[in-house]
Amino acid sequence: LAGLLPAGAPLPADPVDEFVERAVRRAVSLAEKTGGLGAGSSKLYFAHETASGRLVAMQRLASVSGAYHLDEASHLCVHPKHGQWCALRALVLLDADPAEVGVDAASPPEQMALPEAVARASGANRASVLKNAFDAAMAGSDGGWLALREAVSPGHPARYPDGAIAYFYRRDSAALQRCINAKRAGRPRDGVMRAAD
Repeated sequence: LAGLLPAGAPLPADPVDEFVERAVRRAVSLAEKTGGLGAGSSKLYFAHETASGRLVAMQRLASVSGAYHLDEASHLCVHPKHGQWCALRALVLLDADPAEVGVDAASPPEQMALPEAVARASGANRASVLKNAFDAAMAGSDGGWLALREAVSPGHPARYPDGAIAYFYRRDSAALQRCINAKRAGRPRDGVMRAAD
């Protein structure tokens, strides 16, 4: 984000969404130019888009890709390394023959099981704890979405740093601004917000 905003410029309304869109569009444009794909031949969808024809079930997509487990109790995706502390932000569809890019279209990926460490950390009454946490989040409980994410695997080492929690769960734009300022000043951001790198 620091490289996209002039020093002293105010944050856009949705700075992370804007950053993701710019970064993904730039990467796709480069891939189209250097990968022999036609310019503008790729289709992009972003998780924050909700207009008709633009909404993608990102959790389902992540699950069928074989890269994540879709936890039916919490409705969150769980990664083998990062656990529930990940964000699904974009889908890129390339206009390419699957065989040319090394994909065996005849053999879809296997669905991933819930990582054992996550299952153990959640405890014996996992399903009821997560159902209650999900219901509270859906009902608009203060801090409900963070409580749900933390309940999936309490104490997971990939938990977002406090600055990221402040921004993503409390919309504290000052936390994001501190991270940008630290990056510009060359200061370490651990404890501020690693997620902005």
